[in-house]
Amino acid sequence: MNEVKGGIFAMFFFLAFIFPFLLGVGIDSLHQHSFMKMTTEMHELVKEEGGVGEKTQQFKKTLESKGYTITFTDQKGSPVNGKVNYGDVVHVDYVYTYKSVREKHTLHTKNKVFVMKRNNS
Repeated sequence: MNEVKGGIFAMFFFLAFIFPFLLGVGIDSLHQHSFMKMTTEMHELVKEEGGVGEKTQQFKKTLESKGYTITFTDQKGSPVNGKVNYGDVVHVDYVYTYKSVREKHTLHTKNKVFVMKRNNS
């Protein structure tokens, strides 16, 4: 009878404490990995387009529906809404809020994109 009680207690302990902890760590790890991957993709897209082009705006709208907030600014802090000149720097600010197992978490980072593409406009 004590073996059954010990087994039930061990199962309860695992389900009450260890499983939620492992689940939380796994969920947070997945969100952090996807956040870092997205920042890399956005950096490459801005660099490739020579600023904030049509593809970048569409990608930004898609991400905003998933909880991301992305802002593009120049060196002076004013918003960038189009292509920029060769050699300019675009600062990209990312904020991502997601719900973990118990509470909401917010991830925040910034990137600098050096535009090395000449625009034909």
